[in-house]
Amino acid sequence: MRFQTIGWHKERLENLGHSIEKQRNKISNIKKDMGKDIERHLFLDSQIREAIKRGKESFDSDRLLVKRCLKTSVSEGDER
Repeated sequence: MRFQTIGWHKERLENLGHSIEKQRNKISNIKKDMGKDIERHLFLDSQIREAIKRGKESFDSDRLLVKRCLKTSVSEGDER
């Protein structure tokens, strides 16, 4: 077993703290990205359902239900 100085242990502690903070930031970014992907998934699902309801065989995803989505976002206070 090797003994290390208190200074060495303090430096190790500080490095672990930095590592934890980096991991927290990564997790936060992953959560944000996942939230955006979930929103896109739900919106595309609603577009497909609406297109089927209207009897369409194809649709422009940049146009179908976009105004309705924007109105909902504005009314809910979303800053998109």
